[in-house]
Amino acid sequence: MKLSTFLAILCLMFSSELDGQTLAPVTGAGSVCAQVDLNMVCDPNCGTKWFEVSSDEGANYLSVSINKNNSSICLIENDCEGVKLIETTESFFNHKIVPQSTYYIGVNNIDEEFNLCVQSFVLLTDCAETIDVTVTRPENPNLENTGPYFPGETVNFCCHIDFIIGAIGEPESNNCQWIQGVIPVVGGGWDLDETPLANQGPTNAEWLDEGLVDYNVFSPILESTTECDGRMGLQLGQEGLEPGSLLPAGWWMVSPGGSNCENDGTPDTMWGLPGGCGSSQSVEFCFDLKVKELEDLENNCSRDLKVDIFPFADGETGCWVNESCSFDIPFMLRATLDENSISSLDELADKIKISPNPVSDFLKITGFSEDLNYAIINLQGQVILSGKTNGTIDMSELNEGMYNIQLKTIKGANIVQRKIFKL
Repeated sequence: MKLSTFLAILCLMFSSELDGQTLAPVTGAGSVCAQVDLNMVCDPNCGTKWFEVSSDEGANYLSVSINKNNSSICLIENDCEGVKLIETTESFFNHKIVPQSTYYIGVNNIDEEFNLCVQSFVLLTDCAETIDVTVTRPENPNLENTGPYFPGETVNFCCHIDFIIGAIGEPESNNCQWIQGVIPVVGGGWDLDETPLANQGPTNAEWLDEGLVDYNVFSPILESTTECDGRMGLQLGQEGLEPGSLLPAGWWMVSPGGSNCENDGTPDTMWGLPGGCGSSQSVEFCFDLKVKELEDLENNCSRDLKVDIFPFADGETGCWVNESCSFDIPFMLRATLDENSISSLDELADKIKISPNPVSDFLKITGFSEDLNYAIINLQGQVILSGKTNGTIDMSELNEGMYNIQLKTIKGANIVQRKIFKL
């Protein structure tokens, strides 16, 4: 459902009066969206656009999404001067709310039209009631635990998950589901060769590679992704996670299931970590992640230091089906790299000059103070020339045509790749 009505609050005055309708999502009926034209903002100097949201009697969670990256969203309860519940730069988030209440959503860092959508839903039960993660920096104990981190630094994560095992047949119960899986989804800036997750994690769990476990039910808050380095991923999102979706690599805890289970040792055919119905269970484990070395931090993909931890119940992934845990919210960390560390590579790339271009004999490279590795590559991807250079490359023997030149530091960090033409 798309609303073309402009919905805004006079934020300079902190007024709750709207120049339009209130967003009032009906629980279970999908998203309600507002399409905003900045020319209609009451005060363009305000810098923040506001929306009022009224929850109905069936809602206990609110889903908010915006179709613009790098925006900042905050959620406030009751009125414009109420308690700030969340402030995030994520384009999608979920948050607990109170039925039949009023909330205000503020959007910053927007300079063009955008859509903001809200959706209310009922969280049937808290399964993974808490996911507490303690982050420490053994090599830099006096610095902020959540970063920014340095190239080559090892960071320690200790996770504590409290999982509620509901009684069978009780209202808002998960009907005695057990925790079965914990999936870490990490960014491409972590060196998984130096700190492989397969060798870490819960002591009673087995690491299974991506694509070996599938999802049983529909989750309206998760969606499959492909990480920038090609690995399977998960994220919060409104596309939903369909039954049969293959899951990323993770830690899995299994036990023999009932008579309808094949019990062949895989999560799909077994139950989870055993526990008593109407009780709770805890899973505790630690793992290390090492930031890639400076020479490997070549692009935004290799500089992504996110850490997300997704819990799964055996009704979601085991040999029986129950959807009541499909709203569990993951732990999410968005860490960054120390800017001073990575700026050196970017500055070097900006300083390097390659001339003349076109070239007939000797190619000159200036703007660097140490030897560089070079490779001259033809349009078929074949390396024609390679070696070290202190500033000059002899191109006289090459055939006429277009080539790529790739320059790397002696340690192997990519600096520049440019096209050159040989006369």
